[in-house]
Order: sequence, then structure tokens, then C-alpha cells
Amino acid sequence: MAIKNKWKKKVGIFSLEMSNEEYIQRMISCLSGIPSLRLKTGKIKPEEEQSYKDAIKLLQEADIMFDDTVHLSIPLLRTKMRKMKESGVEIVLLDQLNLLDSGVASEPEYIRVDKASYRLKKLAREMDLPVVDAQQMSRAIEQAARAKDPDPKSSDLSQAGESAPNTILMIKHKKEKSEIVSSEIYIVKHRDGATGAVPVRFIGKQTMFVDVPLDELGPNGFVE
Repeated sequence: MAIKNKWKKKVGIFSLEMSNEEYIQRMISCLSGIPSLRLKTGKIKPEEEQSYKDAIKLLQEADIMFDDTVHLSIPLLRTKMRKMKESGVEIVLLDQLNLLDSGVASEPEYIRVDKASYRLKKLAREMDLPVVDAQQMSRAIEQAARAKDPDPKSSDLSQAGESAPNTILMIKHKKEKSEIVSSEIYIVKHRDGATGAVPVRFIGKQTMFVDVPLDELGPNGFVE
């Protein structure tokens, strides 16, 4: 949205799982094509140096505000979101909801996450800002009991929180010998439109998704 978009947006990112440096390193890997593991160890090949410099330039020119505050609470998030909006931010990304500090250590995690999801929605309405939250899926989807019905559902969100969002997207991989051979992004909830699945390609070395070329799709819109 901030880099590879015809109508570029100013984006705010709250990274609770990774530091700003790690987040930026992932973005450089996506933009340059250099595997993230080699970037982390500083092993850049001579022929990759220009791609690395181009990626750095794109990030420098992009309008992105990063925040990796540790123990981020909802009240503090509200303050920071307000400041971001005042500076022109048009969309906020939160990675990830269940790492927000609720201040109530004794509260069960599923209750804490569910409450946080509703408070996050109220913040989005109050600020008039779209908020995208990354959240883990439950491991139950990988169990044998789900073999007959493997498609993702909103109830597969880890630690609840599925009721508040207007839209829920989930990723499903097909693996062969532990290798991801195909992926789909499922729209499992959409209050303003249709649900369904979209085929995408996952590039593990760069931890990114890309569109599947049209000539690789069958008549039904999926990879043959």
C-alpha cells in the first residue's frame, strides 16, 4: 500500500512480535528478492547489491510509520493511533492482537483477546481509520478430525476474536513432503460482500505472497 500501489497510502505499523529492524529487513527481502536468512547474516552477493540498494531507496521514499513499543496497551495504542492520523496515516496494521497488554494477568487469554478485538474495532470507528490485525490461526485445523472439512472458518482464529472484524482473511497451504506447493487466501467473513478463495503463490525465502499468473489458472480460476 505504501510502496507498490498506484494510489500510495501513508501506513502505520504496530509490530508487537518483531522489532522495527526485523520488520524492515523482511520488507527489504520482499522488495529485493534476496532471501531473508541471507540478509540477516549479511551474506549479499555482488550481483544482488543493486537490488538491495533499490529496495532501501523504495523504503526511504515510502510513507510508513513504524512502532515496536513493548507492552503496548489499548489506551497507549489509542494515543499513538491518534498521533499517526494527525500526521496523515490512512491505514493501521497491528501485528498481532493477542500480544496487546491488557493489564489483567489472571484473565483467560480467549476472553482477553475477544475484548481486545471489540476495543480495537471501536478505536477504528472513533479514529475513522481502517485497522488490519494479524492473528494466528488455531492448530486444530491441522488435526485429523478436520480432514473432511479442511477449509478455514472464522472460528479457527486462535484465542477467539472472530466476532468483531468486518472482514476475515485466512491462508491455507497445500504441502507435499513438507514443501508448500500451493496456497489460497480465503475470505471467510465479509460483511459488505461475498466470501470465497483466491489462489496465491507463497515464496518462502522472501516470506511473501505474489499473484499466480493468469496462464497458470484453470477455467474455474484456480491452479490446475
